[in-house]
Amino acid sequence: MENIPQNERLFLEDLQLVIGKPIPKVSEVGDETFGYVIKKGHITELGLHKIEAKSLPETIGELQFLEKLNLRHMLLSKLPDNLSNLKNLKYLNLSVNSFWSYPECVDNLEKLEYLSLYNCTSLKDFPFSINLPNLKTLDMKYTKIKAVPEMIQYLTSLEYLDLSVNSLTELPDFISNLRSLRFLNLKSNSLTQFPSSICNLTSLEELNLANNQISEIPNCIENLKSLKKLYLGANRITHIPSAIGNLTLLEELNISQNPLTNLPDEFGNLRSLTGLNAALCKLQKLPDSFGNLTSLKFIYAYSNELNELPDSFGNLRSLELLDLHKNKLTKLPDNLGNLESLEQFDVANNQLKELPLSIINLNKLEKFFLENNKIKKIPKDIKKWIKTMEKLGHTIKFK
Repeated sequence: MENIPQNERLFLEDLQLVIGKPIPKVSEVGDETFGYVIKKGHITELGLHKIEAKSLPETIGELQFLEKLNLRHMLLSKLPDNLSNLKNLKYLNLSVNSFWSYPECVDNLEKLEYLSLYNCTSLKDFPFSINLPNLKTLDMKYTKIKAVPEMIQYLTSLEYLDLSVNSLTELPDFISNLRSLRFLNLKSNSLTQFPSSICNLTSLEELNLANNQISEIPNCIENLKSLKKLYLGANRITHIPSAIGNLTLLEELNISQNPLTNLPDEFGNLRSLTGLNAALCKLQKLPDSFGNLTSLKFIYAYSNELNELPDSFGNLRSLELLDLHKNKLTKLPDNLGNLESLEQFDVANNQLKELPLSIINLNKLEKFFLENNKIKKIPKDIKKWIKTMEKLGHTIKFK
């Protein structure tokens, strides 16, 4: 055993007695590590992933230089009280354990920046308040909670909060206290309303509300000026407000699997948008302003009811992937050939009767799916282009 202080060596000996085997020295501790790290003569990281132990030795409190502790996937139902002595601890992973109540000893870890309670499905009892002034990340995904613990309102340095895959039906107003929050994941809960308290989180960069029961998006969403990624898929949304056009930094938007029939004209103001997923909706048309989205690189709009595309569509010169299969398209814009970056294009299962001649200008196209349309005759120039593409090994399916 490397030369470390006697009290730290004593902990390793006690730990070996608890788990029944020696713990190896490693270079670093990750999510699935069993081992410890020594730096400058002290234990600084400890990982006990999947070690079937119901308790830890009290001497863990002697690891005064410990910065990272991974107790993931053990059988723990409580922690030693003197774990609160770990004043330099920054990272604590308690996921997939059997805690019934929030470990109070964690409350004194003032340098803690990361805390994971992921998949602690027995966790029911939380304190009213906690003192973790430097906590930046809290993962409570799949804990089966039905309400957001009140203690969260005091985590004013929090930047990343994951409450996904739970049973939440609403979000409390105190969420608006988390003004430093940049990432909020509420995916796969039972929310029926877009929580208005979210609209005060002006530092928010990523918001995930997918797979809930939300039917309406409030106008106050325009307050989220820093938002870059917004996921609203698999809800019950019938209308996108014009206020969404004020999210000028938005880069990714998922509104798929909603009963939407159209998008507002202001949608074209999302000039930073690089990715759009609007698949499996009921969209009948796209606004004329759609051509203003010149940063778009991919569009998934399959399984809708689109019968045509706006003429401005040819402005999307950065577009690399366009999936429009299973719509009701009867024609494509004449300027389709302007999509000079297009690599994948799927318009299978539509009602197209012809192709625009400009399609032969799509020199970067590698995959083109055109099956199950109503095209009876293909012009000579397009036939020649198809043969050339096939010789280059590109995938062209049109029968």
